[in-house]
Amino acid sequence: MFFISLIQIPPTKTSRSGLRRLAIVVALSALFLLMLLVIATPKYAPEVNLSKVTLLDSNEAKSAMYLIKEYTEENNFAESLFADISVLVADRSGAALTNGGYVFALLDQHGKRIAAGRREMPPLPILGLTVTSSNLRIPIARGTKAVELKVGFLPPSARIRASLFFDNIGLRSRFPKVCDTLCKSLPNESRWREKTYHIVLPSQDQ
Repeated sequence: MFFISLIQIPPTKTSRSGLRRLAIVVALSALFLLMLLVIATPKYAPEVNLSKVTLLDSNEAKSAMYLIKEYTEENNFAESLFADISVLVADRSGAALTNGGYVFALLDQHGKRIAAGRREMPPLPILGLTVTSSNLRIPIARGTKAVELKVGFLPPSARIRASLFFDNIGLRSRFPKVCDTLCKSLPNESRWREKTYHIVLPSQDQ
């Protein structure tokens, strides 16, 4: 009977406050673990697509070659043929592309390297501007069947990923201080990464 009477005793104001505080801690802990689960394995590698293969006149080809450095086999052009390649990161991902250039190699039908070079990027109009997309024009040598392109990119830091996560699920607008506290507990550093893409070209037969 004594235990029954204890169970039937209504909770005091202090116990209600403690339970509320415990519920908040548990909820925040669960939210923090969910946030870590979401941002632990990010997929922020850029998307690379071949837009078209273009035949340029001599003036256009000369202009396009201005940004091409360390290019080998310069006399092996397929009549000023260039591949237009687009590189971009996902919208609102927090990731960024390199502004330091792209290394490429031209491969024949057996995967053997025909030529190689580096496509420089023009200077940014605003210092510190984040690059999220690039349109590359790569020269194509005779016999090229594929382009191997190395793309440098900077994934967002854990803090930025958490901030975007809270924005996407609508929690920041409801609990801004809590979200800011959780975000600030995460590191704000990120390392540059590099990924190699293999882009198959359409037939160059006229």
